Amino acid sequence: MDKITRPVGSRPSNSSQQSTLVPEVRVLLEDLLVKKPNARVLDFGCGLGQYGKIVKDGGGTYLGLDIDPASLGYQQSIGCSAMHPKDLPSDYFYDILLIGNMSGIDGGMYLVNSRKQLKEDGVVLLWDESFQNMPNGKKQRTLAFSIVGR
Repeated sequence: MDKITRPVGSRPSNSSQQSTLVPEVRVLLEDLLVKKPNARVLDFGCGLGQYGKIVKDGGGTYLGLDIDPASLGYQQSIGCSAMHPKDLPSDYFYDILLIGNMSGIDGGMYLVNSRKQLKEDGVVLLWDESFQNMPNGKKQRTLAFSIVGR
């Protein structure tokens, strides 16, 4: 995985969800959408669905998966498709899988199971963003990401 580390401002208080758009992930996703027009995108641990609008604006089809009913309700209220992972049909295949910032959840388990839903030429975009308090009082941001083909 590639790593980017730099000081940043404060972390949003609801860190259990993807509360902010990760700029580097946005750029990678937009690039993938150019390479894969009309892509079907599956977002594991979608939180508030920040990547749904990017996918829709890029001409793709978006489905967010989350276990939090409030996140699912919010996504649906803004016009994004969302469901609980247990309700995901097993016979529908995707071009791009998004798996990121899933603290407290076994992301490896999602990766193994989700690859079954990936098209032959599909890709998985993985990332993890974390923040640490430094002795000087600033926060240190670490971002690790990778794009994996099937």
